[in-house]
Amino acid sequence: MQTITYGACADQAGDLHLPQMRGDDPRRAAVVCLLHGGFWRMPHGRDQMNAVAGDLATRGFAVWNLGYRRVGAPGGGWPGTFDDVVAGIDHLATLAADGVAIDPERVIVVGHSAGGQLALWCAHRDATDHDAHGPGRVRVAAAKSIWPAPSSATKRTWSPAAYAALAASPRCL
Repeated sequence: MQTITYGACADQAGDLHLPQMRGDDPRRAAVVCLLHGGFWRMPHGRDQMNAVAGDLATRGFAVWNLGYRRVGAPGGGWPGTFDDVVAGIDHLATLAADGVAIDPERVIVVGHSAGGQLALWCAHRDATDHDAHGPGRVRVAAAKSIWPAPSSATKRTWSPAAYAALAASPRCL
C-alpha cells in the first residue's frame, strides 16, 4: 500500500493497493475506488475501508481508497467534497501515465453511506455531463452504494448531515 496525494490539503490523498501480478503480465489491473462514509463529517476517514481495500487487492483488483474533505474541514461540503472526489478519481489517469499498472478505463466506484451517495453521484455525472470528459479525465465504468439504498435519495429521506454537506435545505433538493 502506498499513500499518494492528489491535492494540497491533507485530506486530498488516497491509499493505493496493488494486486500481486506476475512480472511478465502485461495487463493493467481494473481499479476499485473506495469512498468512505461517516455522515459527511470529520473525523471519519478512509481508514474505515482499509480491510475492504486489502481484501479486494488479494482478489486481483487495484484499489484506490480515496480520502476527501468533509464537513468540518476547510473546504469540506459543497462543492469541495465533490471536487475532491472527481480530482481523486481523475488522478488515476496520471498514475497510469506515470507507469503504475492500473487501467483507468476500468474504474468502479464503491462507497459506504455518504461515500455511497458520492459514488452514485460520480456515475450520474459521468453519464450526463459529456463536456467533463477530456484528457486526464477518468470515466467511471460502474458505481455501487453499499449503504444506504439508492432509493433513499428519491424518497427525499436524506439526513441532516447530507443537507449540511450540500449546504442546502430540503426545499433546495
